[in-house]
Amino acid sequence: MLTALLSALMALTMPACAAREASAPETAGIALAAASDSGAFSDVPADAWYGDAVSFVRDSGLMNGVGGGRFDPDGTFTRAQLSPILYRIAGEPAADAGNSFADVAPGAWYAASAAWAKRSGVINSVGGGRFAPDTPVTQEMLVTMLWRMEQEPPAEAAPDADGYAAAAVGWARARNIAPATGDYAFSPKETASRAQVAVLLRNYLTDEETSAMNGITLTVSGKPLTVEWAENASVDALRELLREEPLTVELSQYGGFEQVGALGASLPRSDVQTTTEPGDIVLYSGSQLVMFYGSNSWAYTRLGRITGMSREELTALLGVGGVTATLSLSAFQ
Repeated sequence: MLTALLSALMALTMPACAAREASAPETAGIALAAASDSGAFSDVPADAWYGDAVSFVRDSGLMNGVGGGRFDPDGTFTRAQLSPILYRIAGEPAADAGNSFADVAPGAWYAASAAWAKRSGVINSVGGGRFAPDTPVTQEMLVTMLWRMEQEPPAEAAPDADGYAAAAVGWARARNIAPATGDYAFSPKETASRAQVAVLLRNYLTDEETSAMNGITLTVSGKPLTVEWAENASVDALRELLREEPLTVELSQYGGFEQVGALGASLPRSDVQTTTEPGDIVLYSGSQLVMFYGSNSWAYTRLGRITGMSREELTALLGVGGVTATLSLSAFQ
């Protein structure tokens, strides 16, 4: 499954970083600098502690070289360079680049990802509504953004982190995303090197608990949601559908308790008379995706359930006319 996804990700063209040895398009931050012909970076020793992580993010299409067959493992990573990576992991949901941070021009190469990050709450303003695109990312900044993508699960606060990042750092350590080894002892407040960014991303994307919970990524109106997907033929068929490309579904409010939209394909169905609860996701008539913020009784096929949100939060998200849902395979599937 991972091999199939890596092939799909490599076919995408989202920028991972602005190359330093710049040709004309690379100065705009869009072109991807390739590794050497052998597939290895000349400045990444075969036995480097970060070598496997660099290979993972390269093969996943998440991070690339800086030109000349180099990865620059000791270099820094900016907020502008990081936001497209997180955006790709989230499935590239629709985002209005014009409704972004005050210091992000609508035509900037990272504008769509910054707008998504702002709307979803994954990346917050540094003050005055500013994104600060050129600010180097610290290690606690990165794990905080990943923690927010997981809907901020509760965790013991880390005493060596800043207040905004304390729970995120505790979570990352508990999940072995932030390592404490002889080679790399995670230091929250220090700037993250490119090698450390690669390790943290690899650890997050290969974490078993994260993978089990988020095999299919769902965002609604740009907000990433945590979903417990059912284990049945319908969800298996949905995964196969998403291997081709992410799926965007336009949903309409119905009955004051649900959002309904056409998948554009038929999935296997095993309808059972069901009384739904807020957060339930079901299949209706084999081809309609239904998400509930209220309750209804009908014959449905269960697909999954949104977790970590109260009924009030679900109503605020889904009870507002039409919404757009984007489904995609997570980067680690």
